[in-house]
Amino acid sequence: SQLSDGLLFFRMGDFYELFGEDAVLASRELSITLTSRDRNKPNPTPMAGVPHHSAESYIQKLLQRGYRVGIAEQTEDPSSSKGLVKREITRILTPGIQFQADSSEPRYFAVVLCHPKKHRPWTFAAMDCSAGDTYLQSYDQLPMLLSDLRNASIRHLQLPRSEAHFSKDWTPWPNTLVEHYDELILSQDKAQNLLRKHFSLANLDGFFQTPEEQWALAHLIQSVLQTQRVDHLSHLKLPQPLHQAKHMRLGPVTPDHLDLFEKSEGGLALFTLLSSRLSQIPTSMGQRRLRQWIRAPLADSFAIAERQSCVKALMDQPAPATILRGAIRTLYDLERIMGRITTRSASPRDTLALAQSLGTLPTILPALSAYPSNETLRGYAQMLHSVWQEVSTLVQSLTSLQIQPAPAHCREGRVFSKGFHAELDRLIDLTDNAESLLVEMEQAEKRRSGIPSLKIRYNRVFGYSIEITKTHLASVPDNYIRKQSMANAERFITPELKALEEEVLSAQMKRVELEKNLFEDLLQKLDGLGAPLSQAATVFSHLDCLLGFAQLAEQPLWRFPKIDTSLDLSIHKGRHPMVAAQVGGAFIPNSVELLRNEASTLLITGPNMGGKSTLMRQVALIILLGQMGAPVPAESAQWGVVSSIYTRMGGQDAITKGQSTFMVEMSELAHLLHYSDERSFLVLDEIGRGTSTYDGISVAWSTLEWITQKLRARTLFATHYHELVALETQVPGIRNAHLSVEESKESLRFLYELRPGPTGDSYGIQVAALAGLPSSVIQRSWQILQKLETQGTQKKGTRHEGPRQLAFF
Repeated sequence: SQLSDGLLFFRMGDFYELFGEDAVLASRELSITLTSRDRNKPNPTPMAGVPHHSAESYIQKLLQRGYRVGIAEQTEDPSSSKGLVKREITRILTPGIQFQADSSEPRYFAVVLCHPKKHRPWTFAAMDCSAGDTYLQSYDQLPMLLSDLRNASIRHLQLPRSEAHFSKDWTPWPNTLVEHYDELILSQDKAQNLLRKHFSLANLDGFFQTPEEQWALAHLIQSVLQTQRVDHLSHLKLPQPLHQAKHMRLGPVTPDHLDLFEKSEGGLALFTLLSSRLSQIPTSMGQRRLRQWIRAPLADSFAIAERQSCVKALMDQPAPATILRGAIRTLYDLERIMGRITTRSASPRDTLALAQSLGTLPTILPALSAYPSNETLRGYAQMLHSVWQEVSTLVQSLTSLQIQPAPAHCREGRVFSKGFHAELDRLIDLTDNAESLLVEMEQAEKRRSGIPSLKIRYNRVFGYSIEITKTHLASVPDNYIRKQSMANAERFITPELKALEEEVLSAQMKRVELEKNLFEDLLQKLDGLGAPLSQAATVFSHLDCLLGFAQLAEQPLWRFPKIDTSLDLSIHKGRHPMVAAQVGGAFIPNSVELLRNEASTLLITGPNMGGKSTLMRQVALIILLGQMGAPVPAESAQWGVVSSIYTRMGGQDAITKGQSTFMVEMSELAHLLHYSDERSFLVLDEIGRGTSTYDGISVAWSTLEWITQKLRARTLFATHYHELVALETQVPGIRNAHLSVEESKESLRFLYELRPGPTGDSYGIQVAALAGLPSSVIQRSWQILQKLETQGTQKKGTRHEGPRQLAFF
């Protein structure tokens, strides 16, 4: 009943077994052998299993594919129990509730509440259970919620069953677990008490705008507590709004259109902003912070300038920055480790990694103190100094007294060395001396018996024994007592060995049990340091990103933009950050200028493959990078703060929702037109192309008028409808530009240069020829085009001069 819709890993000895449908599914997903239990019965039960020591890798595979997994462990000692060993489900894991995966990608567990009678009927809460980040947002309109859901790395989402239709409008990430609930598991009073306890708050009003937000986040916390069988999550951070007023908003499809995050095509990973030069950020904590900054760049000129000043300060004094960079490169993922500590799933490797990471503070602090004039860096130094005062004693103790390399678990002890605990020191002496005594006994028995291959072995079932191969059985001394026969050898025991075994095993068992208890005490002590450790992790992640930006700024032709409060935009010789990195010096830079008092919309025409889409993405990426506080790939750049970036590019249908390519295009356009404002930056490519020429031109025409006259947002608008170029003289604020080509009878050469004025030809037939269409098809295309042009000019009564394009007006 605790795991009605998940796979149950059932501990049986050295294996985790799965039964019935679980076994069939696991054998298929994990490529493990499917066998059966009670084979001789008419309907044997399917069974599959994995070794307990490698189970975690199999569990991770299932979680990555969107499954829920329950772990049933033995909860009593098999040696002291009678009959069946008692077992209980000790934890339940989902794609969004897990603690063992080390990844720079967040995995959010989220819930949506619907309360129709409220002013803001939708409430969204999300938690990265392992890293401890929490987010809240209330919405008055469903499209904005759907937009945020699309841009979040949600792996487990719970929706109200009464709003089950909601999921039809949202396409989740692949392998996301989506569930529907009838009611939340906590009352309002219990929700408030839970939040006060976890965040040590007397008053919740400063962090929760509505009771629904309290309810939503408490629901997530309680779900994690129940599935992990713990009573507190000390690593949780205070909730943040998913979107803050001073941060830029990205449209629902903008991350995809701008290639910001991981995606693949045909099984191959595509080059994205995150995998570009920004990936020089080495730590998982820093990479997660970078994701946050990419998803929500700053939208306040003072905050942007302050972040730029941090990067410039690091550049101005490279020596301490180099020390910082070297120290931070050695850091482990403190946030994930703290998540495992608070759920008591941490290993000795985790605690040693935590201690070694914090042990870099004596190196980091002097280097960071070299920047006293920068307020932000000075604040980081003060925070880390305070952290070191709290943790230094424990860190130094762990670093020197945990055995290295640390074991993967503490089931067999050997976690701590001498000096950590007085009683443990005594047991260590006893077990270590006993081992040397066993070696001495083995050598003595070899000399006494004359058997050179004699070995003293240990077996968990039979304990210590003297193993002698069958070729030497005739030389076995009379006082040896036979214990076990094997294929090629016999095992014996002596009274002396038996006495030593009792002494060794007793000490070893006591040592293992004591080390388990000491390790539990250590986890509890570290759990109590959740606040300073979380503070250190936050500072480390910020420093990692800022140092990465400093390295980026040292690259040729990367400059810091000037960002003010105007509504202008000017980029001189900008380059696409990913494309330019791939093609190097062959990339052609371009300049773009949008001035509020002259023209805020650039209407771009030109051939297919001429570079229109690359240019528009390039400008959007430069804006996004600049408002993150990073340098940009341009000789110079200046613009007024952009509040949001909305894009409408490419063609894609949504068959599962019954939407054609054109319907998807119009839906994205509708969102853009409804939610952008004068501080938005808009990128629109080929509006209206999914329908008839007349309909398409009409929609594109009216869209341009709306954007330029009503929104007055800075806009790049690319089109093959050359009739639209007439708007430059009819609608103030629109200026024509084109991507140039060189045309000859034999070839078409793309120059990739943005030039003033329109072009009248899309060169579609030439591009089709370059793509490899049969020559007969190309020749026939020219014949049809000539015929259509002739018909068009005859209907108008005049010859259409210039480019080969049918006039519409």
